[in-house]
Amino acid sequence: DRQQLHFRQFFAAARRLVLDPGIAEPARSALLGVIYLGLASLVAQPIAERLIAPPWNRLVGWPASLWMGTAFLLLVALGAGDLLRFLAGGVAYAAGGELPDATASARAQAATTLGVVGIAGAFALVSGLRPPRVARVEIALSRWPKPLDGFRIAQISDIHIGPLRDRRFSAALTDRVNELSPDLICVTGDLVDGSARLLADEVAPFGGLRARHGV
Repeated sequence: DRQQLHFRQFFAAARRLVLDPGIAEPARSALLGVIYLGLASLVAQPIAERLIAPPWNRLVGWPASLWMGTAFLLLVALGAGDLLRFLAGGVAYAAGGELPDATASARAQAATTLGVVGIAGAFALVSGLRPPRVARVEIALSRWPKPLDGFRIAQISDIHIGPLRDRRFSAALTDRVNELSPDLICVTGDLVDGSARLLADEVAPFGGLRARHGV
């Protein structure tokens, strides 16, 4: 299902951003080539994750991850643009005007989409590469034992050590969690992306996690 979604995103991007606007050569071939390479990286990524050890698998992982996020943003932006074009065209036609030229409209939508996705993608990338934030949540339980009042649980989730995050991230996160002096540490899933055998050294720093009641 995920692969089918990626193919649909690929064809939507190729048709709506390159073919419909009537982009001339050589820009047409160059843009289609970029999209083809993005699709190829998505096909190669799961293979690289399982067969190639870090850091070499990141040569595939980074382009694939960037394309995956960009393709999703493109799909959303194109859908929103279609709705706006439909509404604007309907209003103009109802008011006695003429429908806009299809090619000119497609070019305007493609340019707007690329601009919006470029800004949103850059913001998302910067946000994603920042160190994780510490969110403090206090939970009151009426039947909680009085001697355990103030019991602190540090939860870390969706770490995804692999093509994008490496041993340095593991070590930094371990230090940050230990500085909180938690009573218990919970690791709640998505620890690695790829082969556990190949990523053993990348996650080794997590062995330094310390809490009074364990991890």
